[in-house]
Amino acid sequence: MTNDSEQKTSMYQPVSCDMHSELEVLIMHNSKVKIKWQDGIVHEAVLRVLDLQTKHGAEYLHARNDDNELTIIRLDTIHDYNEITS
Repeated sequence: MTNDSEQKTSMYQPVSCDMHSELEVLIMHNSKVKIKWQDGIVHEAVLRVLDLQTKHGAEYLHARNDDNELTIIRLDTIHDYNEITS
């Protein structure tokens, strides 16, 4: 599943430095997270976080599910995330 990464970038709201740093640590540890976000539709998924990218003035999280499908999530649409430790 790839979300429309061009959506409303002019309305992008930068995320906190804490959130950005937490995501960077999760990426460095190749972590899986349970994540919830809303981009017009409410989503909830378990994903392995891969990278952060800035594009068109907005920041995005790149992640893959267990079927290796890429999901791209604009950071300001994320409502909650928790590392899965087991």
